[in-house]
Amino acid sequence: MTVSSALRRTCCYVVALIRNSKMPYARMPVKPRSGTQGSDSMGEISAFAGWTPPPGVDLVAVDAGAGRLTALRSPAHGSPRGLILLMPGYTASKEEFFAMAPALAQMGWETWAYSHRGQADSSAPRGVEEYRLERFVADALDVVTELRERGREAGVPGRPHLVGHSFGGVVAMATAAESPQSLGSLTTMCTGPGPVRGAWVIDAMLAAATVGGIGRWNAINPELAHLPPESMPESDAFRRARFAASSNDHLVGAAAILATVADLVPALSERGLPLHVLHGEHDDVWPVDQQREMAERLGARYTVIAGAGHSVQRDAPRATVLAIDEHLGGLSA
Repeated sequence: MTVSSALRRTCCYVVALIRNSKMPYARMPVKPRSGTQGSDSMGEISAFAGWTPPPGVDLVAVDAGAGRLTALRSPAHGSPRGLILLMPGYTASKEEFFAMAPALAQMGWETWAYSHRGQADSSAPRGVEEYRLERFVADALDVVTELRERGREAGVPGRPHLVGHSFGGVVAMATAAESPQSLGSLTTMCTGPGPVRGAWVIDAMLAAATVGGIGRWNAINPELAHLPPESMPESDAFRRARFAASSNDHLVGAAAILATVADLVPALSERGLPLHVLHGEHDDVWPVDQQREMAERLGARYTVIAGAGHSVQRDAPRATVLAIDEHLGGLSA
């Protein structure tokens, strides 16, 4: 048996165990999602875990198949050039784009991002079966449809441009393959063509299934595990709160997707969308040569962000924004 098939079988086995309650499954207590209760679609919401957005970023809620998803919006400066929808990665949320969104808006792009089902303060359906790839794609298409309608009303030209980071890139690729006519283009950030290789995916699934998200965070950050939030850096306190709030079902299901997703390049190659593959110079999740080869197979624009790792939105937000703007500006020229 190959390593790939063994990994796939192990993932399926773990998910089956969880579905059948054959293993101790630590589930976070059900609690109201901060800032979403009672708000209208596109209504304002409160900041998650006190992580206040920068100027130029509004926090709102959008409705999708999962329920209420929390989102951010940065209105375009001047006459809008188009609309960009940013999609976060595994164990992340919309807040990952607090730096990128207002920068893109200053360049004239109406910019949105949302937290996936089960992330942070977004709605979290129960059951790992609610976190299959097709469910994430359905949410994405619901959001795209809403944003297209609002864009038309506001005079924003064209169709939304999807930009997905890591796991968000997998969802974005599958969304583009499912409904290319709904989109203006697709940019993947630090995402490969198929499954992630490595034991960390299985570790993440098992941790979510047994000790939950907060247990996983404590294991990754043992030096901070027993500190109160006020005694650690603000960014670490926020990320710990995000791990604790995120659905364990989400963490298991999304990890299973990362470990078993099929190569989406053949489907995307037939869709005719403008494509852009972007990654950090030192990305260590999908190998950089694999991402470069994916760009060649797709005939896509290819960008390497110098000095950045897997989280280009944190490591080099300005360079990443400039690369996205250059690509999308060329499409509309």
